[in-house]
Amino acid sequence: SIFIHPLSPSLCPAPYKPNSSIISTSIPVINLGRILEKDPNTRKDVIEKVPDAAEKWGFFQVVNHGIPVEDLEDMLEGTRRFFEQDVEVKKRYYSRDYSRPMLYNSNFDLYTGPAASWRDTVACRIVPDPPCPHDLPIAFR
Repeated sequence: SIFIHPLSPSLCPAPYKPNSSIISTSIPVINLGRILEKDPNTRKDVIEKVPDAAEKWGFFQVVNHGIPVEDLEDMLEGTRRFFEQDVEVKKRYYSRDYSRPMLYNSNFDLYTGPAASWRDTVACRIVPDPPCPHDLPIAFR
C-alpha cells in the first residue's frame, strides 16, 4: 500500500487524440553554446530557459555543453556497472544522509513523498569538494 500514489488530475493522461498538439510538442532543448555569444540578451535568454523548462516540464535536454560524448558514455556505463553489482557491494554506499559525497538508496523520498517510489538512486556530490577517486565505487573508476 505504501507504493500506491494518490490519483491526481495532473497525473492522469488526457485521452489520445491523433490531431492533438501534444504530438508536435518536443522536450525543451537548452543550447549552452549560445551562452558564449557576445550579445548579453542571448545569454540572458539561455539562462532563463533553464528554470522555465524545469518548472513546466521537470526536465530538459542540454546541448553544446562541451562534455565529450565518450565521457557521457563512460558515465552511463559506470552507472550500469554499479547497479549490476551484488547487493552486498552496493550496501557499503547505502545511506539517507545526503551530506555524504557518495550514496546509494531506494525510495529517495520515502519519508517525504505521498507514496514510495520503487527505484534505486545513486548520487555523487562533486561540488564544492569532489570525492577522492578511491572513495568512489570501483564500478565508477
